[in-house]
Amino acid sequence: MVVEGAVSVNLIDGLREKVLYTVEPGQLCVHTLTNLINDREYQATAIAQKDTQVGWMDATSFRFMRQDHGVTHTLGLASTGDWLIPLLLVVSAQLFVIVFGAIAMQTHAYLPRVWRGEVQNVPVFSLICPGVALSVSLQFLINKGFVAAGVVTKFSATY
Repeated sequence: MVVEGAVSVNLIDGLREKVLYTVEPGQLCVHTLTNLINDREYQATAIAQKDTQVGWMDATSFRFMRQDHGVTHTLGLASTGDWLIPLLLVVSAQLFVIVFGAIAMQTHAYLPRVWRGEVQNVPVFSLICPGVALSVSLQFLINKGFVAAGVVTKFSATY
């Protein structure tokens, strides 16, 4: 979901590029959502048209939430915090990836080179992905985990 800015969704075939559509604030990328639902790889390229902020969730968390919603909706069950442990595992794995990546980047002095502008390639933009995924997973952990399990009261000072 685009929060701020705009993203064009393009198909690239060799030297040819075709803009499919533009995603603006408050809109979802239909291609991404369809691929998440169908568990397929993303075949298009997203290009920010200006400074852009997006909300993002990794595919594993999306699958967990989709299955949970399907089961609770179909069977008429209330969410009781059954996702607390799986979500703690997802967040723990994401923290491990972030720490491991930070150690690797520090070992190779990667971030200082990025800040100085010495590294200007596409993988640099992927540095934001683990942090964004963690922030989304933390929201699910708080709401579908801690609140649903009764550990934290919704809208309380702790919340």
